[in-house]
Amino acid sequence: MTEAIVHPLKCCTKCGIEFPATTEFFRQSNKEPDGFARQCKSCVKAWEAQNRVEHGIPTRNKITPDGKKRCNVCEKLLSTDEFYANKGVLNPFCKVCARQKAREWRDQNLERARAKDRERYWANRDAISAQKRLKRSQYLETSRRWHATNQEHVRSHHRQWQRANPDKVQHRNRKRAARQRGLPNTYTLEQWNAALVYFDHRCAVCGRAESEQQTIVTDHWIPLADETCPGTVATNIVPLCHGVDGCNNKKSKKMPHEWLLSEFPRVYAEAVIDRIERYFDEVANGTLGC
Repeated sequence: MTEAIVHPLKCCTKCGIEFPATTEFFRQSNKEPDGFARQCKSCVKAWEAQNRVEHGIPTRNKITPDGKKRCNVCEKLLSTDEFYANKGVLNPFCKVCARQKAREWRDQNLERARAKDRERYWANRDAISAQKRLKRSQYLETSRRWHATNQEHVRSHHRQWQRANPDKVQHRNRKRAARQRGLPNTYTLEQWNAALVYFDHRCAVCGRAESEQQTIVTDHWIPLADETCPGTVATNIVPLCHGVDGCNNKKSKKMPHEWLLSEFPRVYAEAVIDRIERYFDEVANGTLGC
């Protein structure tokens, strides 16, 4: 038969009552020789309660019989699922208020927060990278399933975007065509806007502006089908009119010099060629601002 362990008695400095020196009656303290606080738990709790009242500190709300708890910040009575738990104990403020307090603390301690983020990342780099890859794969799978079940909605959205962004559609199509032929495709929207400004938003050949019958589109001056085509680059793209009797339609895959001389008088054709070549020279020399 084992003998009962007898603990030494310890007198509370507040109430003067002696209790066994155990964690049942005293809180642990590294500052005391015996490892226990000077005052018993009852006296400490009474002092804490009085201190909260005197300083206006809200007391921790207990869980109601129907499983709810009041947030000490927003004072809303919420389900216990709306509170974070720390070592099995619910926080005194709800998740929304906790996130708000966390954002405020980060804004006020930005450098410290970034240092903690870096430290946490390098200490758990492999786990964080694996988690990111998992989330990425889950997102892609969810996206694929959504697109498969909402194909008509996706098509409708794409058609609306294409109607609202004709310049971007033309730019994308030109780059794709060059890429499929293995040609350079470095042309950018900024370079296209610069070309429009240079030619006053008009056709580089006939000078017509955009109207109900014609639009201004990108044209490969040297056609992609030709072996000498440099690709979809700034020194091979000019704005031409497209539509009824449009220059882009009539030129098609023809070489520019031959087409101009067959379509316009020689003097006019040579003037157009000279102007477009001057434009390409300015682009190549970087004097156009592309």
